[in-house]
Amino acid sequence: MDSLAYWISVLGKILIATFSHWRRKVLLGLVITMIALIVQYGLHLRSLTDTEKFGLSFIVASVVVIIGSFFKHLFLVPPALYREQQLTITHNTEEVARLAAQLQAPKRTSAEEHCYVRANAALQALGPDALTVLRHLRDHDHLKFNLVPPPLPKGMTLRTTRDILDRCVNESLATVESVQTPGGHDYIYTIAPGMAPALDELLYAPD
Repeated sequence: MDSLAYWISVLGKILIATFSHWRRKVLLGLVITMIALIVQYGLHLRSLTDTEKFGLSFIVASVVVIIGSFFKHLFLVPPALYREQQLTITHNTEEVARLAAQLQAPKRTSAEEHCYVRANAALQALGPDALTVLRHLRDHDHLKFNLVPPPLPKGMTLRTTRDILDRCVNESLATVESVQTPGGHDYIYTIAPGMAPALDELLYAPD
């Protein structure tokens, strides 16, 4: 808040406080007027029928009350406004900290975090070709190796792909099932079910 906006806010609060509870202030002005009248009567400065002076005394007393209230709140409002702003700042700071803590809270359960750490370490050890092969496997759901080769990752041979898949199996990133068929064996590779969430996060993380 700049200084102009601050003082406009202060002045607004002062005026509201000055003219609030007007009945009480008018009553106070009336009391001051009566005291002034009593003093004047005691000093024989006026008569009981001088209504104009009575009204003037009442008006002057009311103005004095308003001016006095204005200066009173001129000293009271800025500290009160400062405390109010500090409370607001403290509340907002705590709210921001709470929201930040929620945003930074772990998105994974303990089991998922364990799988994530294992999968990340395995991918680091296997190298970038493993990322390519596992993405290809994830996209195709499974790869079946038999006498007819499956679709292979672009630029990779059958032997390289199979070798990387076997290494992924050893690292528990993938599974392989051997199925007996009349023509021999089918070797079906899939992503290890328990590693699927972690691999989805790692394989498709933004660069």
